[in-house]
Amino acid sequence: MRTLIACCAGAGLMAGGATLLWQLNAIAAAALVFHAGLVAPAFTAWRDDSKRFSA
Repeated sequence: MRTLIACCAGAGLMAGGATLLWQLNAIAAAALVFHAGLVAPAFTAWRDDSKRFSA
């Protein structure tokens, strides 16, 4: 009985680990896209402003 529980737990952990890894990759990709979409325009605007002030 214990072996069966251990096998199920191990399989569950492996499946959970793979799912977690996939979720982390998806979160990281989403964060990267969000970061690029949010920060790039802000940085461009800031750079344009600094050019305007220094000129």
